[in-house]
Amino acid sequence: MCASHGPLYQAYAVMEAQQGNYDLARNLFSEAITHCPNHAQSYQAWACLEVRNGNLEVAKKLAARGILKSGADHAALWTVLGVIEDRLGQPVKAKTVFEKAIAKFPT
Repeated sequence: MCASHGPLYQAYAVMEAQQGNYDLARNLFSEAITHCPNHAQSYQAWACLEVRNGNLEVAKKLAARGILKSGADHAALWTVLGVIEDRLGQPVKAKTVFEKAIAKFPT
């Protein structure tokens, strides 16, 4: 958990994204990870925004960075990364991501 207000920025960003204010949402997600660089949920939500907007490479970078920054301890980020790899036409990479995630989170 963050001692800072990263989760607050993340919640605000999600609300703005739901209203179609994508640039503002991106700015708020950036603030979230600035204030709380290990907040996996912020990276996940931002990556999902980018997936929905067709920015798969950006989403992939966000998910991968989130895994690194959060200590690789957030199964949903691994899921997002696997889905992105699959959508990028990289089923072998997607399979590798999913297998690593399953090994890390077996239950």
